[in-house]
Parts: sequence; C-alpha cells; structure tokens
Amino acid sequence: MASWLTWWVSTTKGSALAQASFSRPITRGTAERLLAGVIDRAEKFNADGSHVIDIAELVVFGSYLDPDMQHLGDLDLGVTFRNRVPDTTATVDRSKILLDYAKASGHRFHDSFGRLSWAEDEALQILRNRSAAINLTDENVRTLTDRWEVVYSYHVP
Repeated sequence: MASWLTWWVSTTKGSALAQASFSRPITRGTAERLLAGVIDRAEKFNADGSHVIDIAELVVFGSYLDPDMQHLGDLDLGVTFRNRVPDTTATVDRSKILLDYAKASGHRFHDSFGRLSWAEDEALQILRNRSAAINLTDENVRTLTDRWEVVYSYHVP
C-alpha cells in the first residue's frame, strides 16, 4: 500500500478544534446577552414574510450548559431551518425560487451553489450579527453530543 495514502475519521473533538476561535473568553453574562439577541433576531427573521425559509429551532450546546463556568470560549448554537416553499413544489421550480431570492438580495455570488444556499447563509449572518463570539452550525448537534438544550422553537402559525 502506498505510504501517501492515509485514512482518518472526523471526530467531535477535531471538529470543535477546527471551529475554535482562540479569541478572548466571554463572560456568562455576555453569553446570556448574546443568546437573547440571537433569539430576538430569529423571531424577527421568522416574522418577515419575504424570506423563503424559517429558523425552526435553535439548540445551545457546549460550555454554556455548565452553570459553574463563568468564562466561556464562545456561544455554541445549532440551527435548524425549514423551507417555506411547499414540499409539493417541483425541484426545478424550487431551484428557481431560491435563485430568484438570491438575485433579489443584490448580493454577489461566486457560483451557483452560493446562490442556491443564500437563504440559509443569509439567516446565519443575521443570527450571528457579526459577533465572533457566536458559533453557529447547521449540523444536527444531537448526533455530536448528548449535552444540548432547545432554546428556541418556531411553530408555523
């Protein structure tokens, strides 16, 4: 077997290290303020009928869940999205809706994937609000850790 061929397996610890910011720790009070802001922005996002997706759920995980920790590396949140485009919509029509949504944003994209994923990327940018202390993932954190808590859940009216 060739020595240049190496196999590896991604781990939760490795993924956490890859996403680590190595920035100055934040206080629990700051994390609580940041979390309240994210929830407020999610509510406002969902109230805006112009978006093609909803922010269905926010799940906090990581050091925030340890009440004894007063200094945290960041605020870790998992985000779940839900399409506002009906499931019965044909794939080609769904793609056109997403492309039209991206075009209407006025944002410049490097490729088609960027245009197709704009709805979720936009939501993540709005939730993060340019804060380096907020770490968002659209991965299902329930599969990464057994320590998580739902902090926001949106039910379509």
